[in-house]
Amino acid sequence: MESTTESPFPKVAQLLSALFVVGFLIDGKPHKQLLALHDKYGPIVRIADNEISFIYPDAWKDNNGHRKGSVPENTKEPLAILGNEHNLFGANLEDHNHMRRVLSHGFSMQAMKDQQPLISTHVDLLLQRLRTHSARGTRPVDMVSWYNRVTFDVISDLSWGEPLGCLEKEQDHPWIVALGHTVKYQLYLGIAKRFPPLTPLLKAFIPKELTRLEQENFALAAANVEKRIALADSRTDFMESMIRQKGEREIQKHEMVSNAFLLMLGGSETSATALSAVTYFLTSHPTVLSKLTHEVLSTFQTEEEININSVQNLPYMLAVLDETLRLNPPLPGYSPRVVHKGGDTFNGVFIPEGTVIGIPQWPMYHSSQNFTLPESFIPERWLGDPRFASDQREARKPFSYGPRNCIGMNLAYTEMRIILARIIWNFEMRLSDESRKWTEEQQAWVVWDKPALKVYLTPRDSIPSKA
Repeated sequence: MESTTESPFPKVAQLLSALFVVGFLIDGKPHKQLLALHDKYGPIVRIADNEISFIYPDAWKDNNGHRKGSVPENTKEPLAILGNEHNLFGANLEDHNHMRRVLSHGFSMQAMKDQQPLISTHVDLLLQRLRTHSARGTRPVDMVSWYNRVTFDVISDLSWGEPLGCLEKEQDHPWIVALGHTVKYQLYLGIAKRFPPLTPLLKAFIPKELTRLEQENFALAAANVEKRIALADSRTDFMESMIRQKGEREIQKHEMVSNAFLLMLGGSETSATALSAVTYFLTSHPTVLSKLTHEVLSTFQTEEEININSVQNLPYMLAVLDETLRLNPPLPGYSPRVVHKGGDTFNGVFIPEGTVIGIPQWPMYHSSQNFTLPESFIPERWLGDPRFASDQREARKPFSYGPRNCIGMNLAYTEMRIILARIIWNFEMRLSDESRKWTEEQQAWVVWDKPALKVYLTPRDSIPSKA
């Protein structure tokens, strides 16, 4: 490993370099390996003969920011967008901008306010299920499963006008299973394509179950798109804007299907991960949980007061969520890009064209180069605590940055605040001993492979007017 591009890279064959990256990707802990490399070599580290990792804060602007004049963007690395070439994540800039314009209205704060009754209906059902399964605090419940179910029902309802019934049936929909395995399949496929002469052989080693579930995922997406298109009535969902669009460049059906997959993954998996993580951190830090409980119970007189507008007035909750997204970002790795023709400059270092570059979130946020006490869960760092005056707060970009940042940020924050506030209003939470090492047991496969998070939920017998 080398600290900058100016240092001579060891003269190893490209094959060995690629093999290193493969091993790096599939051991489930690449985020920790990357942090160790950055701790040793600094904010710019070459991790392969043609691949560089950045964790200095301004890398977001240098790599992902809006370009001036005719300077082209650094495009997504082809092997990292396999299966996503026709959606917001992987499309070329022109197609991306068009899709984003079509979809943007549905993700505005006003749209979220308009959809509040729909979101509240699903949260109501979540709380009913938690009351039943918690057995008044005598039996731990797996919060990962229930967060997956509620976020999946919300995003499916927002996407094409009906939930998939995870909460109603009290079980995971096949799509939940298929989504996670599709991400893993795409990772394995990208690895196979790193070795062109051996690609057909390596593809044969991809587990057949992953291949089947990847196909099932897109079949489910296609079926739901077809069903939604067939509806004659107009609904205020995300698909409506794509179906009823007018103009020279209409979004094609295969693009709708690909975006449906992306919406389901981005709108469910990431929010469920953040909610699971914040529940773990709160139940692992009783003092923080007590402060947040006080804020929620002292702000609202009744549960009905908890809504999209009112949860914006919970500063400590926002700090808790911000700290959670720092310590456990839903996307722990990076979305690699390729330096444009003519090369580019990062932190004063010239990087030649064709170089693969990335900004890994988990190492960026856990580095002592960027944050004081980086491994500690301390929400006060986001509230002006002088102990953290030197923190590089601009380094934290859990929803990415620039013209390709996450379109669903408003939805994610709204959903997390409402669900968390209402759970705290209704229950006292206590972490089960079997989940004490929950974050350590996670594995990173683009998104997190999360173990069960067992929590005891005891309904509050009475809610005081002031905590």
